[in-house]
Amino acid sequence: MRFCHWIPPHNANGEDAPAFGATDLWLLAVVLIWGVNTVASKVVLEVVPARDLYALRMVGIALLLWPIWRLIGSPQGTSGRPPVLLVILAGLLVTGQNALFFWGLRRTTADIAALIGNTSPLWAALALVACGFQLFRLRNWAGFALGLGGAALMTFTRQHIEPTYAPAPGWGALACLCSAMCFGFYIVLTKGLMEQYGALRILTLTYLFGGALSLPVAALSAGHVPWAQMAPAHWATLVFSIAIGGALGFAIWYQVLRGANASRSVLYLYLVPVFAAVTAWIFLEEVLSPGQMVGMVMTTVGIYLARPEVTPRKPAVTEEPPEAAGHEPSQLVAEGH
Repeated sequence: MRFCHWIPPHNANGEDAPAFGATDLWLLAVVLIWGVNTVASKVVLEVVPARDLYALRMVGIALLLWPIWRLIGSPQGTSGRPPVLLVILAGLLVTGQNALFFWGLRRTTADIAALIGNTSPLWAALALVACGFQLFRLRNWAGFALGLGGAALMTFTRQHIEPTYAPAPGWGALACLCSAMCFGFYIVLTKGLMEQYGALRILTLTYLFGGALSLPVAALSAGHVPWAQMAPAHWATLVFSIAIGGALGFAIWYQVLRGANASRSVLYLYLVPVFAAVTAWIFLEEVLSPGQMVGMVMTTVGIYLARPEVTPRKPAVTEEPPEAAGHEPSQLVAEGH
């Protein structure tokens, strides 16, 4: 049985996708979910400490991803067992990314956390350069500098924030930046693994490892989280953050990516901070200053410029017909061809 059969599957024939179709709608829906998820997590952090939310979320996403992956299965041609050490290292990176992001989100605003946390493509590109897999041109370096400059402008031109809401915006922004670095390195580390063994499988395994690491913290959290003080809105946002913004969002994203153009799909990620800022303005009354608006545009343009250029695929070489190779068809059949 195919999970979410209405989601566009892998395009095995390599046919060109329409200018805007069902795939784009699904990608747009996921980035909207992820933008709202930042605000939902900020609401939960009003009553649940960042350490506890990170641990509960890691364990919850791992438990939900496992049956989803088993139901969907891996793409054809992605068999075998992935290297254990690489999966462990990826699990450490994704665990650090989650822990740092929620620690930073508690101390800064949702719009700043969403923007800076979404700079992971910058760090992925830089890691590719450092490893010698990618050559940075002047355009890429300009994009990298522009992206970081926009993030700094977004952080330091903010309007007055109540200390109880964002007690340490600068430190929170720095933690979100480190979180983006972890996820950027995670992207580089798992790129080959996901292509060889299936994206959802690798994601599930890394979250299972991270969830196992976080299980002791989650067990301790269950005892001192003020469950009785949580309003229905807190429960709803907690479930949304784990089930919708986490497991389901990942499952849909990687399922859709199997049949979508990678460069085209990455463009949608630039909308996550925009959706987060609009949602934070509606529900949390966060207002962007003019400098922050400029910073958001700078970072978005910078991420776009810093992305590696994709080399177009070479056309497939067709095999010569049997007659052209100097053999009769009957001879080829006799020889086992």
